[in-house]
Amino acid sequence: MPVFCLTLIDDEHDRIKFQKIYDQYADDVFKRIYGLIKNQQDTEDIMQETWLAVAENIAFYRTKNDASIRAYILRIAKNRSITFYHKKEKMKKHQCGEELADLTEDCDYENLLFDICAKSDVAIICECINSLDEIYSDVLNYFYLHERSVKEISKLLKLKEVTVRARLSRGRIKLLKMLEERNLNERQ
Repeated sequence: MPVFCLTLIDDEHDRIKFQKIYDQYADDVFKRIYGLIKNQQDTEDIMQETWLAVAENIAFYRTKNDASIRAYILRIAKNRSITFYHKKEKMKKHQCGEELADLTEDCDYENLLFDICAKSDVAIICECINSLDEIYSDVLNYFYLHERSVKEISKLLKLKEVTVRARLSRGRIKLLKMLEERNLNERQ
């Protein structure tokens, strides 16, 4: 039982009412929230928020019958769960924003790669691409040498497009490092 909630209630009769409500509906509230969220820790957090809302508005429940009380509390639990879910989705979208920043960084790698390739011999570039692991050399060859789109490469290699993009990104970085090492070694 959330002891903190009891400390918010001044009236002894309201504390007894809260205790009764909690004892009667705590399992139902847990089941409702867990059914929506499917995560033990998050369910416990939302339960605390739900019971805190009940404690803060305990006077509302004084005149309500058991069926109404249960309906109101389960509605609070559902609404808190939905709010939690939306916050979590926003966080995911924010993280996707960070992934977009990674894509911008990937564009920088691609521009740098084009600059180095413009100054390098095509034979050296092909040799470097082919010396990479096959998972990278295949997508780089199709993309740059055969000018295939990510979608086409995905179909050809029977991979998801996201996998092709990831391999292109990682392959570019590896190729870039290899070309930079070769150019540095050739200059010495």
